Amino acid sequence: MGAPGLRDPVAALADQEHPLGQQRLLDALGGVAVGHEDHEALVILALRIALEEIAGEVEPARDRRPPDGHVIRLDAAEEGGHRGAVVSIAFLPEGQRVMSLGEDHAIRIWDIATAKAVVMGDEVRVWSAKVSPDGRLVAAAREDGTVLLYDVARAEAAARLEGHGSDVYAVAFSPDGTRLVTAGADALAIVWDVRTRRRIATLRGHSLEIFDAAFSPDGQRVVTAGVDQTARLWNARTGALVETLSGHLNHVTHALFTHDGSRIVTAGQDGAARLWDARDGALLGVLRGHAGAITTIAMAPGDVTLLTAGDDGLVRLWDLTHDAATEAASDPNPAPDGSETPERWVNTARVLSGRALDAAGGLMALPLAQMRSGWEELRALPPPALR
Repeated sequence: MGAPGLRDPVAALADQEHPLGQQRLLDALGGVAVGHEDHEALVILALRIALEEIAGEVEPARDRRPPDGHVIRLDAAEEGGHRGAVVSIAFLPEGQRVMSLGEDHAIRIWDIATAKAVVMGDEVRVWSAKVSPDGRLVAAAREDGTVLLYDVARAEAAARLEGHGSDVYAVAFSPDGTRLVTAGADALAIVWDVRTRRRIATLRGHSLEIFDAAFSPDGQRVVTAGVDQTARLWNARTGALVETLSGHLNHVTHALFTHDGSRIVTAGQDGAARLWDARDGALLGVLRGHAGAITTIAMAPGDVTLLTAGDDGLVRLWDLTHDAATEAASDPNPAPDGSETPERWVNTARVLSGRALDAAGGLMALPLAQMRSGWEELRALPPPALR
């Protein structure tokens, strides 16, 4: 259930041609604007703005506009900007600089006061990048299977982490900045010691690509989101699998912990967001409403409000104290024994056909190990699952 009235201001912010949307965007970001051919980054910005407004923890954005009135356009080549689309942005902890990642393989650190950028990057595609909690490092997940740690002050690579066999899609620092989790196309997630650059643990369990990974607020656990339609909860120190979160009907592309660490939110290409108990992996609720894949999620401080954005062009606001409980109570497929849930039917179809969806949405041969585990699941279910 989306909140009435939220769609219009967010849509205006995401509309580059809408003057009011541009002005609100500029005001909300204190003079930082993004312009490119699609609206993905602007929708992400709109989510950030909406979260700040909901939380009520920031001063009016117009009061934070740089005194000299500079406007930084991150795709403006004359200012050292990106060539092509900007795919993600984030403020550094002190709030005076912005990191941006572009499809030109470059990471840029923008000084809001001077409107100048420092460029880091090379010819290798970067899938995602994250700033460390202290703002000193940027971790870049790369197409060649490596992760580069950039020293922000020196604007150069300080270390290269090698351990993945293919593209690295996701990186995330632990809350204290001492560890980094990486995940990618080889179905592995790896936890690293940031200081020594050594591997702490390898998280094995997904059968296909991992699209997202995140630490719990206490840094003791990691959640991963995979193409195998599961999210998984891990011990961040030992790499042991704690829980498998099953229920999505397509790729799981996003996962995060609530700020208090008590719950996990997952979302993906089935258009639903699911809320889980982080202690035992129990499903607490299902949020349905998007007509297509969910492309990004964000949790407001206080852990009551969740925002989701999707391929259907909508941004939805969810009250987790009401919407999740309502959806859980009205779920047409509760099936405590798992015999009649849609995901069980999907598993049945995959096992009987020997086919599954790959990362691009096409058909692929189901791996032998997955066939065997699927058959074991089916054999353990009551007969109605196969009727």
